[in-house]
Amino acid sequence: MIRISGGALKGRYLQTPEGTLFRPTKSLVRQSLMNAIDFNETCMLDLCCGSGAVGVEALSHGAKHVTFVDSNPKVIQYLKNNLAKLEVDQNRYSIVTTTIEKFLKRPPQSLHLSISRIFWDPPYIKNTYDKTYDDILSLLERSGLMENDALLIIEGPQDFKVISHNSWRLEKTKTYGQTSLQYWQKHEI
Repeated sequence: MIRISGGALKGRYLQTPEGTLFRPTKSLVRQSLMNAIDFNETCMLDLCCGSGAVGVEALSHGAKHVTFVDSNPKVIQYLKNNLAKLEVDQNRYSIVTTTIEKFLKRPPQSLHLSISRIFWDPPYIKNTYDKTYDDILSLLERSGLMENDALLIIEGPQDFKVISHNSWRLEKTKTYGQTSLQYWQKHEI
């Protein structure tokens, strides 16, 4: 179980599947993220959402809308059950079961939101970061979903590095034990 660390839903719990199916973002990391970034009245993408803990924290902290994206139907079912149990207004979130690449290449027609916050927590797979991250940053740029000054937060292992990208600028990196958060700001070229 994962405890929501702050906001309107503080102290409530999210159910998670047993085993090593995914690696939820730790409470300390979620708390630090919520303290560092204003999510109030923002529209957010939670990519590779897993349990949805970060997106639910953002909703708890006043996000207007969160779009959860994950390709695993089992974790998506847990997320749906958790959001229903928490009684989160269904107008405040969307859930999409697909890969990030498919989602960004063809965003749902129903998604008429201008995204200002993106949280991306991909699986920790060694030696795939540069290509995968560069591809996703390019897809984010071309998707047309982002506001001009959107903020992208990438969670990865302590030692991961993302190469620079034309339309995204690395603002800062924060490390919490074995976890690192990189904050990228979208900018015009």
